[in-house]
Formats: sequence, C-alpha cells, structure tokens
Amino acid sequence: MARMRGLDAMLARHMGVADRGRILPENFVEQSGPANTTPLVRNVYPPWVYKLPSSQDFNTEAYDVAIAAAIGATANVLSFQTPPTFVGYIQIVSIYVLSPTAAQDVTWTLRINGAPVPGYDNLLFPPGVANFGVRDYSDTQVRVPNGARVTMTASNGSANAWTIGGKIAGWFHSTVEEQRIYGDL
Repeated sequence: MARMRGLDAMLARHMGVADRGRILPENFVEQSGPANTTPLVRNVYPPWVYKLPSSQDFNTEAYDVAIAAAIGATANVLSFQTPPTFVGYIQIVSIYVLSPTAAQDVTWTLRINGAPVPGYDNLLFPPGVANFGVRDYSDTQVRVPNGARVTMTASNGSANAWTIGGKIAGWFHSTVEEQRIYGDL
C-alpha cells in the first residue's frame, strides 16, 4: 500500500494537478452513489407554461353583459390588447351565465385580431337551471402575437335574453426578452 502511495505521488509530480486521483488500484470497484450519478439537468419550461420574471399578468373579465332576446344576436363580452412589442399567453378562459335555464343556448368564441382561436370557438355552457353557471378552461396556453387584440364574443341561439360574461387571463412580456432567453420559438 505504501508502494502504491509512493507511485501515486511520483506520477502526480509528472502529471498535472487535474490528473491526481485518477490512478486506481487494479482491484478497485467503482461504487454507485452521489459522486457517480449523472450531472444535474435543469428543466427549462417554455414561456407558455411558466412566465418569465419580467412577465406581467392580465386578467380581463365581465359578468354583466346582456345578450338580446333574438336568435343570432351577438354580444362583445370583453377585449384586451397586448402592447405593441409584447407577446402574450392566455392561460385561462371562462364563460359565465346568470340564471341559466334549459332554454339557454349561447355560444362563446375567443378571437385574436378578429379570427376565432381553433378549439375555443363555439364554446357552450350546458343548458340547465342554476343561479349562476361557470365553465372554466384552465391551462389554455394560447399564444397572442405582438400588439394583438383578444376578444370574446357570444352568440344567442334562443329567443330569450341572457346575462352572460367571460374571463381571459394570462401574461405578456417583451418579445426581445423571450428571444434572449429562448431564441426563436
């Protein structure tokens, strides 16, 4: 054993400091454990899942929008616009009906710059009797381009008037900051 230490010291003098400890006895068996595990890997989630430190939240909602008692009547429920150099991500979409009945037949559509968002057009609230009805679409992950206008509209499919509402919530941040962290997505 003393001979091994002497040999190790002699080799260490001829090898760089970084190579010390690499000479192992022939009968050495590598053990598993913290020193032999793979290096730490960090997950970096995209900006539509977790906001950047510089992101700003938005939460736009309306509870008291009247839609006329006519089949085909429409109402603008709410709208929001991202700043010109900011990109946004919608995380929550909700639709509301005050005192729905079995005759209620209203559809909601989420729009970006006037165009329906696929998967979020013609959203329905199931007809039924209640004091107040809410349908929530969480974890939406819809990207909103720079300076875009986000709107929610509703269309009445019955001859009854309704009090309706909606909500869109999420965050926005500078496009430059997003590209600095993620590159071109």
